[in-house]
Amino acid sequence: MKKPILGIITASALALSLTACSASDPDTSPAGGASNEGSSQTVKFDLSSVSADETLAKQVPAKLQDSKTLNIATSADYEPAEFMDLDGQTPIGFEIDLIKAISKKLGLEPQLSHAPFESIIPAVGSKYDAAIASFEINEKRIEAVNMSSYMKSGSIYLISKDNPANFDSANLCGMRLGVQSGSAQQNDIEAASAKCVADSKPEITILPETDAQVLFTKLKGKQLDAAFVDNIAAALAKEKNPGDFDTFGDVVDAFPAGIVTGKEDTQLAEVITKATQQLIDDGTVAKIFEAWNVDTSSVIPTAELNPTGL
Repeated sequence: MKKPILGIITASALALSLTACSASDPDTSPAGGASNEGSSQTVKFDLSSVSADETLAKQVPAKLQDSKTLNIATSADYEPAEFMDLDGQTPIGFEIDLIKAISKKLGLEPQLSHAPFESIIPAVGSKYDAAIASFEINEKRIEAVNMSSYMKSGSIYLISKDNPANFDSANLCGMRLGVQSGSAQQNDIEAASAKCVADSKPEITILPETDAQVLFTKLKGKQLDAAFVDNIAAALAKEKNPGDFDTFGDVVDAFPAGIVTGKEDTQLAEVITKATQQLIDDGTVAKIFEAWNVDTSSVIPTAELNPTGL
């Protein structure tokens, strides 16, 4: 896509500064329950408005009906989608509220665990029942896992204010670019760097980081010429640090984001998709996005399991 799909996120009192990494170690004990109670931040969305759907709850795999628990992985370092609350242990964000609402609709208690972004998908279906972390739905991923769509997102370049590096997205060869490890943006920049080399130009210095907040800290410290990141995260970074950051160009490469389940867990994938559709239809997803000051134009009208035509 060649034009913005999401508006700038308005200022809000959110937890992590750009000078800090996620306070949680990978694979900490599961954190966060079915509500936001006990969070050290103001509750953004009241989950009491969501109730279980008996018909959907009966379609949940028997082992989950017995345990009453949905084990969910997330990479809690991508504010405002998912990040750690001030206690350093509790994942919060608009995607966290979404997966909690889906769990509640299915009559399950969500158990959230933080893990490095690139480690999550290989562990879904064995270590985790599901995962949410703004995962791009693409053909390669849906060969390995199931993915249920709920929104569209995109990518944009975040640069230092006044562009001291003279960054130009049309001239990436030789630039120092930061990306989140294992992300769609990393794949794009690696392909661009390969083209630079094929054209006998300097390769792009690609600096991946597991924690997106580290990218913003490095950009702030002039260790990067730009960071190529999800546009929601970029908008918030710019909003919180208007004297340090700016965006370059428009949002590009719009993609559907999906909730991940194991490839063999088709029953769970299908019922998660149905629950997501209910929450889209009754306006809950839009209300969650609004509560976190995220433009609701990114909410898709139809949740799909493993959408085609990507």
